[in-house]
Amino acid sequence: MQFKSGVISPLLANIVLDSFDKEIEAKGWRHVRYADDFVILTKSPEEAALAMAYAKEVLGNLRLSLHEGRNVEAVIKDLNPVIRGYANYFGAAQVFKTFRSLDKWIRMRIRCFRLKRKTRYANRKLSIRKLEKWGLLSLHDCRPEHRLAYMRSLRTCESRS
Repeated sequence: MQFKSGVISPLLANIVLDSFDKEIEAKGWRHVRYADDFVILTKSPEEAALAMAYAKEVLGNLRLSLHEGRNVEAVIKDLNPVIRGYANYFGAAQVFKTFRSLDKWIRMRIRCFRLKRKTRYANRKLSIRKLEKWGLLSLHDCRPEHRLAYMRSLRTCESRS
C-alpha cells in the first residue's frame, strides 16, 4: 500500500499508521511522523539498527513496506541515462558553454543531496573526481563525435570542389 499525494493521503496515513506509532512508543523510542514519513530517534547506531528492523517488522504486519532513503550512487545510476540521452539529442549543436554550466549545476545538486546542504557554495567538499568515481557522467563528455559545426564545414568544403 502506498499513499499518493493528495488531500486525503495524510488522513489515511494517520489512520493506518496509528498502530505503528503505538508499537514504536511501546518499545520506548521517541519518533516523529508526518503522514507516511517518520524518523525514530535513538541514542546509538546499534539501537538505530534495532529500531529499523523493528519498524520493518511492524510495517510488514500492516502489509506496508519501508522505502529507505536513496543514496548518491542510486541517484547517479538513475540520472546517467538522462544525461546520456540529453547529450545525444542536443549535443550535435554548439552547446559547449551550456553543457559546461549544466554539468556544474548537476554536480552542485548532487552535492546538495549528499551533504544535505541547500546553498550553492556550502557543498564543495565532494570533488569532481569523487563524483566521477561514483559513475556520474558529464554532458560534455557524452556529446556525439560528429557535431553540426563539423558537418557544416564538410558541406562547405564539398560545395567548393
